Amino acid sequence: MIIDQTSGMPVMWPESNVPTGMVPFSVAMGQKNPDYSCHVHFFENDDVIERFWNNPWRYLERLSRFAGVVATDYSTGPSMPDPVRRYNVYRNQLTGAWMQSLGIAALCNVRCPAFGHDYFLAGVPRHSLICVGEVGCVKNRYDRNRFEGGIVRAVQELEPTGIVVVGGDSYGVFDYARDCEIPLYFFRGKAAQAHARVAHV
Repeated sequence: MIIDQTSGMPVMWPESNVPTGMVPFSVAMGQKNPDYSCHVHFFENDDVIERFWNNPWRYLERLSRFAGVVATDYSTGPSMPDPVRRYNVYRNQLTGAWMQSLGIAALCNVRCPAFGHDYFLAGVPRHSLICVGEVGCVKNRYDRNRFEGGIVRAVQELEPTGIVVVGGDSYGVFDYARDCEIPLYFFRGKAAQAHARVAHV
């Protein structure tokens, strides 16, 4: 595993395979006969993610059967103390890099502020397919502006080959990515599995 020398963040490798379906971690681990052609995502409450963090080997064998995984999504909101945000960014990057090191296709989960706090994007692959979680991030105007600013920054600095979105296409928050001709792949709804609505520009 490679560590970014400036920030200490684990480095994730680029991924290019677009998911055909998404399933939350809690559902994927609980279903008797899940659809293993899906990717597993961690856009859930932190206490759910903690199960994986505390004992990742317990879930690894089953996770490895799926087509891929999205790195964890520990909270990194601006109301949190910066050392806690940094630690959660570290954990998100570490889980993704660790799974990649074991041969699992893992998409990088990208969250970042519009400016500053450069550690948010340290170790994130450039010119790669990336993933973002939109659910619960755009209803409030302040959160929406913050989310959209992060998308603009991610597009400018990462130049992604595509963005996988777990959530909807609301309030024009992805318009900048469209204007930059970045392919967008949406997985909507609260169902255990949601198939992509592909939005090419």
